[in-house]
Amino acid sequence: MMLEPTRESHGDEAWPPWGVWGTLLGIFTAANLWLLTTMLLAMTLDQGDVFEAPLLIRYLVVFLFQAVLIVVAIAAAVLSGGGPAALGLRRYATRAIVEAVLIGVALVGLNYLYGLLLAQLSPDGYAQMALEQEAQLRLLAAPWPLLLVAAVVLAPLGEELFFRGFVYGGLRTRLGFGVASGLSAALFAVVHFMPWSVPPLFFVGLATAAAYERHRSLAACLMVHASFNLVSLTLEWIAAA
Repeated sequence: MMLEPTRESHGDEAWPPWGVWGTLLGIFTAANLWLLTTMLLAMTLDQGDVFEAPLLIRYLVVFLFQAVLIVVAIAAAVLSGGGPAALGLRRYATRAIVEAVLIGVALVGLNYLYGLLLAQLSPDGYAQMALEQEAQLRLLAAPWPLLLVAAVVLAPLGEELFFRGFVYGGLRTRLGFGVASGLSAALFAVVHFMPWSVPPLFFVGLATAAAYERHRSLAACLMVHASFNLVSLTLEWIAAA
């Protein structure tokens, strides 16, 4: 029997109507769509290691992943009757953006501290994390305008629509903040396929969920995510110079 979602509100805004079961269905749908598209892409392009593929193929993979997230989130909002506001696409206060940028910068510092701690506790683990991050940079390697669009616009938009607007919002209809944010953050971290980077990614997920909880606007989540990616890339460029 399906659970009826509650209509908890934050001010005048209600939580989305698709509820926990709709959220689980959406996650299942997104996973299967992603598997299907990658299988079709692999058969069509006959490409082995995507990290070593030409730029067009690598960015096609990135685009398809984000497109699946966006399509599933928007479909849930439309089919449930919740509309854009149910995904957090509503007006925001200027202070929310300022807070979000500061949180994004703080998360970069937390990521750095995690690296220092991991290097002390598990040098092999630190080396593996460095390899994961290097592979991620190879996947996104492109002229800087394209890289910035992918990392600072496309990725935050797709991932925040899905993991915060859709997943966190849907879970929050029945679950408390701690459980809903923890589950959505764990899913967000795991789908990046970077095992040694899961802890800092998990904290990024928690921080964006907290921003959504506080402001009930996806704009705050987008700015946390975008500023985290932008500052991280900037530091990578500085280190490589």
